[in-house]
Amino acid sequence: METPPLSSPAGHHHHPHPHPRTAPPASRRPRSFHAILASILPWLLATVTLPGQAELIYDNTTNYRGQYLALTEEFGDEVDFAGTARTISAITFSVLGETNLPPDVTARFRLYRNNGPLLPVEGVSIPTPGELLYESNPIPILPGQQTLRITDIAVPVPNFLTWTILFQNVGVLPGTRAGLEVFHPPTVGSSFRDYWVRTVDGFELRLLDAGASASFAARFEAIPDPPIVVTVTNSPEGNLVRVTGPIGGEHILETSGDNRNWRTLGVIRLLTTSEGTFFHPADASGGERYYRLRPAPFPGSTVVIDSITRSTNGIATLTFTGPRNTVQLLEASPDQIHWKPVDVIYLIFGTATYQDTIRPGVPRFYRTSHPIGRGPVYLIRSIRRDPDGSVVLACSGLPDLNPATVEASTDLQTWTPIGTIRFIVPQAEFRDTTAAENPGRIYRIRR
Repeated sequence: METPPLSSPAGHHHHPHPHPRTAPPASRRPRSFHAILASILPWLLATVTLPGQAELIYDNTTNYRGQYLALTEEFGDEVDFAGTARTISAITFSVLGETNLPPDVTARFRLYRNNGPLLPVEGVSIPTPGELLYESNPIPILPGQQTLRITDIAVPVPNFLTWTILFQNVGVLPGTRAGLEVFHPPTVGSSFRDYWVRTVDGFELRLLDAGASASFAARFEAIPDPPIVVTVTNSPEGNLVRVTGPIGGEHILETSGDNRNWRTLGVIRLLTTSEGTFFHPADASGGERYYRLRPAPFPGSTVVIDSITRSTNGIATLTFTGPRNTVQLLEASPDQIHWKPVDVIYLIFGTATYQDTIRPGVPRFYRTSHPIGRGPVYLIRSIRRDPDGSVVLACSGLPDLNPATVEASTDLQTWTPIGTIRFIVPQAEFRDTTAAENPGRIYRIRR
């Protein structure tokens, strides 16, 4: 038996390192789309249409910090949008040209999705600016402060992105440069204190001197996303469900034969395109099928349990699909109330298979959840005591040449390192040879 898969934030991007990024901004939340229901009647369309009023989703033009940054490399700010509109219609930003600025200086304004190569920072991998969403024509830059405005655009964007500026034909000596004025914090939306710089080796994170906040003056206005349209086409082989909608959306597709009992089919991700499809093969019942969408609670981190098969010898085989290079906790329950972690699932290539031993006649439900926190994920799957009094911990962890530390406590307050464990493969054991002299120990693994 199974329950609908659960998902939770991937926790990417917010990490302990010299660049003081804070907890996830509130704007990193799923869009508020209504559920859409469609049956398998040929070419049945169901839409949700949102009003067309522009919305201010980011504003960082109030809290001037008395600084500006001039670089010859491309550089800019990662921002989190407020509100719900996600089709950029106007952008306002400020630049500052020094007194002896060369006459042919121009600037290019760019928007990037943060899905580029991962940047390792103190053991945490951060997505760099990757896919180019928008690039302006060269904009002439004059000496002095200029407020520039880009209009007549319609750029679908995710909930957060990086905007950059590249000054061309600028000088390197004082008086001949151009840069961006520093403002922080934003009054609408949010931004981290560091900024991105594009070097010959790719994008990297930097801080201003003394760790001062570095968010740059900008305003983003947006119109509501285009409507979500669901088209279901049936054939003898099965039903093709086609979803069109705003880029960056992620939707959980469910099906029902009676419009009351629903089960998850899969996830339709509109990460880089405005259209996605899912083919549902025909089954032996031949009855009418209903379909509906619900927004993924945390786009980019949804995991689906595709199938559960049971063998005659009491082995359940589970298959999963989800975001590549993510780690999930697999939990099991006999009643959907009391849940216990079973193991760690690694979706290195976006899929995984897991086998679980089940007892005949005992219900067993499954769900996945993404661990909340930072750094590697470890799980102590079981604890046994050997005849010699030692305690053996059966553990799961991502293979890594660097060892993790095993700590013990008797009161959950004071923790003492008692050894290390290395995961050459995803499973490893640790033996506590001093457990007999220290009864009542509680264990944890840390890096």
